[in-house]
Amino acid sequence: LGFALAYDRILAATDGQEALLALSRMDAAVRPELHMWRAPPGRGGEDGGGSSASMDGEGGVEWIKRLGGKGSSSWISNTVFEGAGHSVHNTRQEAFVAALNALALRGEAAPKAV
Repeated sequence: LGFALAYDRILAATDGQEALLALSRMDAAVRPELHMWRAPPGRGGEDGGGSSASMDGEGGVEWIKRLGGKGSSSWISNTVFEGAGHSVHNTRQEAFVAALNALALRGEAAPKAV
């Protein structure tokens, strides 16, 4: 039931910015962590492209990070896959799979830079 509600209210949203705002308004005791995995800004690595997210402005990376609060109380982790192109899971596949396995199987968040 919890996953179905999360999917209905957040994951299946047509407005990502509104979904993030909805998460930010949740009680911290029940709010899930958000793992933002992205390519570096700019041209990026192998296939180019870099991150599709803007760094600044409403809805950008910095805006998302501010939603999470500061320091150890933040519910948003921000990981940059160095050298990745737009499609992190394709251009840094081994690092992506290792990070995904660490999160899914051991509950370990990815470091700030991979």
